[in-house]
Amino acid sequence: MACAKDSCQRPAGPLYGGVRLCREHAEAGLARGFQEGRSIWALTCDRNLRDALASGDEGLARKWSGLLEEAKARLAWAEADRAAKEARAHR
Repeated sequence: MACAKDSCQRPAGPLYGGVRLCREHAEAGLARGFQEGRSIWALTCDRNLRDALASGDEGLARKWSGLLEEAKARLAWAEADRAAKEARAHR
């Protein structure tokens, strides 16, 4: 059985999201979901930092500033990982 993605002739593995995908397309889908989660966390950190700054709470602002920087770095890694896995899936 071939992958459910159009024009992909690689053999399909187990069900992923209700369809059978090859390993490469399944990994790309997982990377996409992981990147979306990292993006949501970065937006949450940004919103909380803005709220802390608006309230004048410097300690809380430092906390969220550090978390935002870490979230941005992890998001950049997740974006690069997603791009690499999508490129591999489209070979």
